[in-house]
Amino acid sequence: MSNLEKIRGTDNPNRRGDVVFVHGLNGDAHATWQPEGQPDRFWPDWIGEELPDVGVWSVGYSVDAFAWKGSTMPLADRAVNILVSLHTNDIGTNRPVMFITHSLGGLLVKEMLRKATDGSVPEGEALAKNTKGIVFLSTPHAGSNLANFIGYLKFLLPSVSVEELQTQEPRLRELNTWYRNNVGKLGIQTQVYCERNKTPSGKDFFGQLISALVVDATSSDPGIAGVTAVPMDDDHITISRPTRKSDLYLRISRFIDNCLTSLDVQQQSFAKEKAQESIVPNSQVVPGDVSGKDVSAANTAGSTPASEPSLSTGMRQHNSDSSTGYQTTVTGGTVYMGTVIQSPFYQPNMQAKKLIQAQGDINITNEGECPDTAEDEKKGLENTESQK
Repeated sequence: MSNLEKIRGTDNPNRRGDVVFVHGLNGDAHATWQPEGQPDRFWPDWIGEELPDVGVWSVGYSVDAFAWKGSTMPLADRAVNILVSLHTNDIGTNRPVMFITHSLGGLLVKEMLRKATDGSVPEGEALAKNTKGIVFLSTPHAGSNLANFIGYLKFLLPSVSVEELQTQEPRLRELNTWYRNNVGKLGIQTQVYCERNKTPSGKDFFGQLISALVVDATSSDPGIAGVTAVPMDDDHITISRPTRKSDLYLRISRFIDNCLTSLDVQQQSFAKEKAQESIVPNSQVVPGDVSGKDVSAANTAGSTPASEPSLSTGMRQHNSDSSTGYQTTVTGGTVYMGTVIQSPFYQPNMQAKKLIQAQGDINITNEGECPDTAEDEKKGLENTESQK
């Protein structure tokens, strides 16, 4: 089973997003992300310190050796399990989420996204839409050097034959093809890093340890336009344990912040566009500047109801349900419906007076007909005078 550990900021209901760390085969929710015996170098905690408005989580799971036997890739069930766990903890349901992955953890997240988008796991549908960024640390996406990764798996899973592990190669490539074809549609930003130093990955004929690049630049490259696998001076283990001042840590921290900040800007821009769309085009501005003027707070009994200002018939906006309505626009674009401010043709009600006092410069707009003849204007002015 998988477990989801809270690191920092996860109880903040107003956090702007979540970051989830996903380790690789034989990894751990904590040990993967810190040097052995150095809990003070647990860098998911550093991310939470630097970005206090972000929730930081770490996934822990196990994959038994027997799961790699046969022809089924041992990621499908685990992907479903973690998707449900994230949904249960409200991760990716209504706010952005980013994943930091190591080795097999990157394959697991890609499988999660595939299942989330194909409808097989309803709990994951929102997460697929809200995933905004993924960092892959030495993840074997594809390439001719996947044999190195298979050899490394054999080193970790001695009870599984090389032949059985080799059956996974086409599945790894197929999964990467899906991700490459869909990452743009999903709007996910991607960073990729690979090791430059060799890692102990097996034994020779004499029982001596041999080393190899487990995931080199070729196999770590997902083939996404504009995304380059950045080689780091690490092996397959140390690449997931950066120091606080290392380029790797600084780049990932900045990547997280930039992804979320960019999203905030997009949301604000979208809200502004929607507000502008709600302003009635080609609206008529009623003569009369109300800026700084005092106005009467009540309508004369026997005229229009208290909810509507006294107004000539030509000023009313007739709706499809035979009701009438008015629209005012505050300087700056804010639109208020159902209230009309002072003009030479009517007096405002109490709501209008409060709006004037609160907002200052206000213009009048309507979607009906404005009095456009001298006779209509005269009638409007007579209505106003009769109420004083």
